[in-house]
Amino acid sequence: MRKNVLYLPIFLALAVYGCSAPVEPLDTLEADPAKVSELPEKPLMVMVDGTVYVDSGRRSTAARCGVMDGEITSEAGRSEEPSEDNQSNFGTGFGYQYGSDGTIEVFYENEWCIFERRDELVWYEGQVLSREVVSDETVEWLEWYNSLTREEQLAVSMVPPEFAESAPPETNDAEAE
Repeated sequence: MRKNVLYLPIFLALAVYGCSAPVEPLDTLEADPAKVSELPEKPLMVMVDGTVYVDSGRRSTAARCGVMDGEITSEAGRSEEPSEDNQSNFGTGFGYQYGSDGTIEVFYENEWCIFERRDELVWYEGQVLSREVVSDETVEWLEWYNSLTREEQLAVSMVPPEFAESAPPETNDAEAE
């Protein structure tokens, strides 16, 4: 018991110090681009034939004829959505082929990435899920969330349950005595 009483002043000093640490307002993020650049970007997207396609996270190993159906010729910003045909938000010069199931397959970083129609997928902070596994309420919330500026998104602390479940838990090992 006496040992615990000795630790009380140390604990109180740490608690007071921790509570008095300055809180950084959101507008300082604009002044420090390094903090904004650490944040997740939009998923890889491409527009073909007036439709935006999003990287599904799946890869194709199908045999190919080698003839491309098209090429990405212009680039939107990495945090933007493509707005014209043959435009991506990840670069130019990548060939693509039409997939058999309404997808676009882009040869990117030495593999065939399967892109699905944007309206069939939803994303949150770099995670992409099929719209089929997400509730209507979450889809509506994500549309609102994705319409916010990055600074406004940082002020939101809610994580959609479908995405919280798919994120691996963060753990830290305790130091050994």
